[in-house]
Amino acid sequence: AHDALARRVGVSRQTVYRYFPDRESLLQALWERVNRALGSGVGMPEDEETLLAMMGDLYRGFDSNAALLTVAMSTPQGRAMRNSMKSVRQKSYRK
Repeated sequence: AHDALARRVGVSRQTVYRYFPDRESLLQALWERVNRALGSGVGMPEDEETLLAMMGDLYRGFDSNAALLTVAMSTPQGRAMRNSMKSVRQKSYRK
């Protein structure tokens, strides 16, 4: 992941590791970036009321970032990103 990112953005591998020392930190940053793109009302719900309140913003974010969401949902890298946050997501949604 680090090598591919370095090639993609045109920096050295060491530069990528300076900001993302391991795969988990890279995937966490990607998760945060995707969620920022979806909008300020998107995040992990604290309870059912919060979940229901954020649905409109969430789906509007999906619509306005369809290409990003397609990549996040249909690529091995997207799956790795989602899986890296699986326990956090499960804990939040089980509340």
